[in-house]
Amino acid sequence: MKKQTAFQYYIEQHNIIANSTDNISLAEKFKLFDEILEKTKQMEKEQIIDAYNSGQQIPPFEYAEKYYNETYGGNK
Repeated sequence: MKKQTAFQYYIEQHNIIANSTDNISLAEKFKLFDEILEKTKQMEKEQIIDAYNSGQQIPPFEYAEKYYNETYGGNK
């Protein structure tokens, strides 16, 4: 299976929910949109940390989380 970016995942899942013919209420759809948005944010964070770590030639991998938090605001 090909890896997806966080954005690609979000678009795919959004389209599945938006185009669903199941009997899902609008409130349930909004809840699902919120859930995929939160998962997308977590995926993006992991992808940024992985990219940072992949670019490191020296072993300070523990700084990836610190880099993410300083650059993108951490848990905001």
